[in-house]
Amino acid sequence: MSMSPRIFGILNATADSFSDGAKYLDPDTAIAHAMKLLDDGADAIDLGAAASNPDAVHVPPAEEIRRLTPIVAALKARNAEISIDTFALETQRWALGQGVAWLNDIQGFPELALYDDLARSNVGLIVMHNVALRGQAQRIDTDPATIFDRLFAFFDDRISALTQAGIARGRIVIDPGMGFFLGTDPQVSLTVLRRLDELKSRYRLPVLI
Repeated sequence: MSMSPRIFGILNATADSFSDGAKYLDPDTAIAHAMKLLDDGADAIDLGAAASNPDAVHVPPAEEIRRLTPIVAALKARNAEISIDTFALETQRWALGQGVAWLNDIQGFPELALYDDLARSNVGLIVMHNVALRGQAQRIDTDPATIFDRLFAFFDDRISALTQAGIARGRIVIDPGMGFFLGTDPQVSLTVLRRLDELKSRYRLPVLI
């Protein structure tokens, strides 16, 4: 896995993502935006069909898959590198069947039921920290002074579990999360950004921001 910087283009086929909700719900519009992101230099497209901000409405896995299907097909036709951003087990299994390059889980892959499937694949795993641990982001107060204790405990646990299940460490990318995934105080996110080298030196893994 290359350690040089890479750019993930974010495409939200959702109704209520905080930055672009409802802009790309239409498949043709979503596909056009994905192609523009690639043309503009994105190395991969990180595709989500369910928003994860604290006010987002739950999207069932079947609806996630319905939204994702035409976009994934168009990206595969272009031989684009695809990342699927979902924490729904059914959607993750569907994505594995599509042969995508990456799974991006805002819970950091807590579902042990998926581990055998992950071990049999060669998909890259974006293991994201979420202070809420399960589900979409929540409004939780955290302390900038102790956020790295949380991050280290989280990643120590997740990386150990994944590698013990037979998933090569070189397939893992870590993501500390930003915004509500770290805590309500923006200083927590700024603290993590200032101290990214501590994550890099501890884990010797690529870090996604």
